[in-house]
Amino acid sequence: MKFSKHVKWVVVLSVLIMVLAAFFFLSPWTMGIAKAKSTRIDIRTVDADGPGYTFADNIVTITRNGYYTITGTTNTRSVFVQDGLVDVNITLSGVNINLSERGGCPFAIFDDAEVNLTLVGDNTLISGHGDAGLMVPPLATLVITENSKGSLTVTGGGTGGGAGIGCGGTGGRGFRGGNITIMGGTIRATGGRGSAGIGGERSSYVNISGGGGGNITIGGSADVTAMGGDDGAAGIGGGGGGGRGGDSGNITITGNASVTAVGGSGSAGGAGVGSGGSVDGFDVAGAFQNVIINNTGRQNFQGGKGTNGRNGADVGTGGGKDGPGVQMM
Repeated sequence: MKFSKHVKWVVVLSVLIMVLAAFFFLSPWTMGIAKAKSTRIDIRTVDADGPGYTFADNIVTITRNGYYTITGTTNTRSVFVQDGLVDVNITLSGVNINLSERGGCPFAIFDDAEVNLTLVGDNTLISGHGDAGLMVPPLATLVITENSKGSLTVTGGGTGGGAGIGCGGTGGRGFRGGNITIMGGTIRATGGRGSAGIGGERSSYVNISGGGGGNITIGGSADVTAMGGDDGAAGIGGGGGGGRGGDSGNITITGNASVTAVGGSGSAGGAGVGSGGSVDGFDVAGAFQNVIINNTGRQNFQGGKGTNGRNGADVGTGGGKDGPGVQMM
């Protein structure tokens, strides 16, 4: 069978169009369009407002839903996410924010905001006195995504308290952590005095309980180490209480996650996973609430050491006036 020249050219053009279409839709350039839409912010050099954010008083405030990539090193600047935003996607790529001398919170998510956080490279957040390293208050939501291949080292505010990831900055009024999900990345979270590595902050007052853990889920392939601050804080869960310890909150550890959690020591030890102890050992530990642990990865849970035997349980409650914490699992 012979084809006319016209038919041959139609066939050739059709094949050419299909090849070009495949190149367009599958090429790295095209597949990277979504990434190209991400607003890039260098925390070290930013000096003015940009698309979807403002810059004032050394604070970058995300004001619009969308995709953002943050880079750079600073010891004076912070990143805040405005309240009420429900679709904020942030990539931290080699970020180092150390506010240990200046003071303040390096990264804060405000009430009713929801943030998907992806980690690329090594990232560090260190707060000033009394603040959380990564602030997630009771009504906020943080998801560290399963696409995270990098690391995050986060430290709460020293002797002033403040969770590594969770609540802080309230002047020791014992607020609970928010909604925290960790599905990927390598996370090292250390609480300040009396505050959880992940979860609630300390209470500095004898009539106020420590902050509860909030809602914490760790799963996927995440590798998490959480260290509670001395004076009764859980590694994961509640903060230490000037009165009663902070409740564990709702904690789920599942999937192939590897988790180490160590309670803080002091007058009363905090649980490795669970509730906080009574800071001065004069009141009871917080309650052990809804805790599920069925991960297949590493499990290393250690309660903190308290004076006069008021040790925290590995998984359970912190120490208190009645003695050591109660082992629940």
